[in-house]
Amino acid sequence: MKRWTAILAAAVCAFSAVSCAAQKPALEEVEKAIADGNVTVEDALEKGWVTQEWADQYRESNTVDAADKSESFAVGDFQTQTLSGEDFTQEDLSPVTFWAFLDPADPAAKEWYQELADAYDEIREKGAETLICCKTEGDTSLFEDAPFPVIRYNDLVKEALDSMNMADMVEELPNTGNWFVGEYFASAWYSKLEGVDLPYLSGVCRHWIRRIQTSRGGNAGGSSFWQPCSPIRSCSISFREAFTGEKGSWYVCRG
Repeated sequence: MKRWTAILAAAVCAFSAVSCAAQKPALEEVEKAIADGNVTVEDALEKGWVTQEWADQYRESNTVDAADKSESFAVGDFQTQTLSGEDFTQEDLSPVTFWAFLDPADPAAKEWYQELADAYDEIREKGAETLICCKTEGDTSLFEDAPFPVIRYNDLVKEALDSMNMADMVEELPNTGNWFVGEYFASAWYSKLEGVDLPYLSGVCRHWIRRIQTSRGGNAGGSSFWQPCSPIRSCSISFREAFTGEKGSWYVCRG
């Protein structure tokens, strides 16, 4: 009896070991998942997929100097026009701007626009701005009375957003937005604004840009505060965590 019990126990252990081995991905798969933004290095460590030594080596090999990071993650130069025909470039961006990308043909765009319009006065009081980028041609009457600039999405804007796959993010969601601060998109990407306190967050942005300007002697760009990583497709953290760098990744807030 004892012999059969021992054999059964050994079989269970062997089966468990095989199951665990089958669930553990190869290092190449883990590295690809990290690069694609589906998991973080911390996730892989916690799950036992990688060792601490591997994680340290990966971070070291993927570290970008601050100067290079400033250039890599900054929104590039672009030129477009407002719906009224005026030229608009990156130099016209306010240092703190909630930048929304809306498709007026999408039913949810109306709710987005109303949320932005309702919050605009308070956002301005906090020293920030609002900008809408109209993603499609056609009927733009929704934006006729906009109190803030509405610009057209074109190839030059797309190229300016291509760093860190930001253009993919903008085109994936029919309506989305992010806080542009200094030279970068600094927050989560939102898929809706319901329940989002835009005026409060504009104050958070102003606070951080003052810290950046102080640390850089008045220059809002290139600060060590900006350390975004790969985009992640689901939102599991708050805006404050995403913005302050308590979690080192970009997130999409899907409500």
